[in-house]
Amino acid sequence: MVVDMEKLVNASEPFCFDLDGTVIKTDCLIEALLKILHHQPLLLFKLPFWLVKGRIYFKMQVFSLVKIDYTVLPQNDAVIELLRRRREKGLSNFLITGTPGFVAKPFGEYLEYFDDVIGSSEKINLVGDKKAAFLVEQFGEKGFSYIGNSKIDCSIWDKSLRVIVVDPFPWVLKKVRKRYLDPVLLSKRNSLLRSMILSMRPHQWLKNILVFVPLILSRNTGDINLLLSALAMFLCFSLVSSSLYILNDLLDIEADRRHPENYRRPLAAGNFPISPAVILMPIVLSIGLFFGYVISPDFMMILSLYLILSSSYSFWLKSIALVDILALASLYTIRIFAGAESFSVEISAWLATFSGFIFLSLSLLKRCSELRILQKQGQISNMRRGYCVEDLQMLENLGVASGFISILVFALYLHSPAVTLYYPNPHLLWFICPILYYWISRMWLKAHKGEIPSDPLFFTFKDKVSYYLLFSIAILWVVAGLPDIPI
Repeated sequence: MVVDMEKLVNASEPFCFDLDGTVIKTDCLIEALLKILHHQPLLLFKLPFWLVKGRIYFKMQVFSLVKIDYTVLPQNDAVIELLRRRREKGLSNFLITGTPGFVAKPFGEYLEYFDDVIGSSEKINLVGDKKAAFLVEQFGEKGFSYIGNSKIDCSIWDKSLRVIVVDPFPWVLKKVRKRYLDPVLLSKRNSLLRSMILSMRPHQWLKNILVFVPLILSRNTGDINLLLSALAMFLCFSLVSSSLYILNDLLDIEADRRHPENYRRPLAAGNFPISPAVILMPIVLSIGLFFGYVISPDFMMILSLYLILSSSYSFWLKSIALVDILALASLYTIRIFAGAESFSVEISAWLATFSGFIFLSLSLLKRCSELRILQKQGQISNMRRGYCVEDLQMLENLGVASGFISILVFALYLHSPAVTLYYPNPHLLWFICPILYYWISRMWLKAHKGEIPSDPLFFTFKDKVSYYLLFSIAILWVVAGLPDIPI
């Protein structure tokens, strides 16, 4: 199945291209259903009634409710190159798709590579056998070459002069190789496993290290049972958060494609198909919740709270200015409370207040970094987040203030009786204050210059200076003695 691009470019017969999964690396119908889920979820109850009336009626109703932005749909580079080169030679290209014509035609006109665009209508659903019959009627049997990606396209390839396959799933590729003598694999799909793992954002699991904070401060890290319990909590939070990242990427898929960084995400880029992502999300979530219940009912309750708040953020809260920042800060703090509850450690007002303000500062930093990126692009607002570039100064002021208040809380804590009672060398802990001051100020200065990506924690995990500062804090903490310090 070696691709001879020159042979395909110079082929004289008409080339008929499918749209979903071929010219574009996604499915328009599933994209439309996602938009309904995000913006008009109550309409989902009507879907079964529409489907009963037939697939074509179902498609027409769905696409009449939403508008697909074809300018940001991920395109298949190999297919686009073939289309462009054939167009330059004046050879015939046709877009023949099961997507309704009123959706497909604007996309075809946008590309400018097709002689004609023909989609499904209220009379015919152009898929499988019906598309094959239509093409034979138009061009004659073996009078055209067909470019597709799905198992249902086999009935069309049976009538086609050439069998040209694009990004097939492994089982589709296997069937094509068995069924046809000389198929052409125009482009090969990226590893599904790799795309699946990337869509779960494993690098974000580092945030869940916060569940270890109560264990570390309780001085019980030598207890193997507690350590294993903490590891289990870390895994549960990681699985639940990964399922929510997938949900968030599904709901934000169109916005991510316009984002200068997020367009690379597997779902937005079309490298991980939406259908398996929809299946993967509840599976990962169920596993995380199951093991959360096994650990303890109390931990399960906190994990459920995290799930509810995070889901609310994905569907609703992230579009409300300032409320979204409070929600993000709360999601970080919940992890600490989960660890404390599971280890039967009491969270002090000092730790709760310090955590609240430091995470509030980081959440504001995230929004400011996003706005700086928009500012560099010449855009003025991020409506899906409820902010505009004019809000930058106010948000920066709030973020810096929150960070400095967290330092103040830590300094006041050092004056509390608990410090002198439990720390043999409490004066060493004062050196942590200037370290925190330097780190917070440095992060905000970089954000002001636009040097922080939209995820500041991810930047922190890759930043050597942050590691040096964290190591310095750890050394001071150890040298200070800290035997059995209460949280």
